[in-house]
Amino acid sequence: MGPITPVLCVGGAALVLAAVLFCRRVPGALLISIAAATAALVALGEAAAPERIASAPPSPAPLIFQLDILGALEIALLPAVLSFIFVDFFDSLGTLFAVASQGGFGPENEQMPRMRRVMVADAISTMIGSVAGTSTVTAYIESNAGVAAGGRTGLTACVTGILFLLSVFFAPLFTAVPPAATAPVLILIGALTLRELKGLSLEHPEIAVPVLLAVFLIPLTMSIATGLLISWLGHVLLMVLLGRAAEVRPVTWVVAALAVLDFMPLEQWL
Repeated sequence: MGPITPVLCVGGAALVLAAVLFCRRVPGALLISIAAATAALVALGEAAAPERIASAPPSPAPLIFQLDILGALEIALLPAVLSFIFVDFFDSLGTLFAVASQGGFGPENEQMPRMRRVMVADAISTMIGSVAGTSTVTAYIESNAGVAAGGRTGLTACVTGILFLLSVFFAPLFTAVPPAATAPVLILIGALTLRELKGLSLEHPEIAVPVLLAVFLIPLTMSIATGLLISWLGHVLLMVLLGRAAEVRPVTWVVAALAVLDFMPLEQWL
């Protein structure tokens, strides 16, 4: 155990505050926790107060449309391209199931309702983001915070998108929020997602074991994609060892093969 610091104490207190307010169903419980923790850290000198509240956003000209598509198609960049594909796809897939389950829109007959539309929207966002020169645009697990606060419809997403657009003018204020203020909220939301494990049947180890692998490896590797990839490979391996390889779907084999390639040091061989 490391030293007990003011940042650790404030983070722990923020987690307790968020949990109490959330259980009492106080509107804006998570935002109150973040604001209180930020104020406490600033008062203790552990975080810098914003120099200004608002400012004009920087020009996107140096980044927008700065693409080198032919350069990205070089064989030497194949490992990087595969990594981006897996991170984007599995992050989106994992977030989709987690957020949908949190909102009570779980899979029906092993199929997520309107899943194709969601994935197409995510793919289009990714392409638009790359053209704009931003980091990969995808669904983020932080969306669970909005669902936990009561968001259920597309109106929630539209309002959130508009507020994000307006936030570019208030970047000095929002960037002043330290990670220690937001981490407690993410811990609470992560704990809430564990309730979905109640539907996990241990009578089918070929499913239960990979699921538990994902549960443990996602936080340990700090990557949704890595945790899901290893879980995916674990499922395929178990099916093979159980003599049930014929039951594995073709697309599962394809993804498993690509997953193996992603874990191999291709950049050293190309």
